[in-house]
Amino acid sequence: MLVFGIFLVSTNEITPKIEDISVTGTASVNVISDIAFINLAVVTESESVSEAISSNNKQMGNIFEALENNHIIKIEDSSVDAIGHFSTQRFQVAQRHRYDTQGNRVYSGWVVTNQIKIELEKTEMLASILSILLEIEGSQNLNIHGVGYGIKNKEMALNEARKRAVLDATKKATLYTKAAGVTLGKVRSISEMGTSIPNARNEAGQIFAADAGKAPVTGSQQTISVTVRVSFSVKDKGTSWQ
Repeated sequence: MLVFGIFLVSTNEITPKIEDISVTGTASVNVISDIAFINLAVVTESESVSEAISSNNKQMGNIFEALENNHIIKIEDSSVDAIGHFSTQRFQVAQRHRYDTQGNRVYSGWVVTNQIKIELEKTEMLASILSILLEIEGSQNLNIHGVGYGIKNKEMALNEARKRAVLDATKKATLYTKAAGVTLGKVRSISEMGTSIPNARNEAGQIFAADAGKAPVTGSQQTISVTVRVSFSVKDKGTSWQ
């Protein structure tokens, strides 16, 4: 006997619905640096600690005088005519040692280091100030490590980058939802994924190998970037993924 059976299989097709969409937006803002830094140090050596300190003080005093004559003042002072400030970063008095022929570490004198940082609010004066520093008479132990550029008001540029990042995310979400046949709705959430804010950028110290009267420096531009993640609601038009 042959038995024929009919099996009915019921399938419920579920059409996936797009309820929301999340995209990443990025944006960058280029900003012309509006502040410049000069890092320099006077390093003196002598067998006598008093001589090392005295020589260092004299040379640094000449530097302070040159700076103040050009309206760059101590950071604790205030002046409407100031174009910049300077402050001490490190002052160190240390013994100097060497190794004799038997490999023994022996005392050989003293090293005094006085390091300062100059902050210029008029970046166009940078080349001129460098030339003045390099031409100071009697400052043979002056070492300029390099210059740096920074942005005084970073928050303003950062906020502009944030706005552009959100707009970038909105454009992407609009593109995706249009391609999917749905309509972009309201923003549900915004998360800041990260920011890129440059610190004072150090320019190569070798620029000072040129003629002291013509320090070859130019302006600087820095980039501030922001990445955000934005979630949107989606209005389903009734279409489904193919």
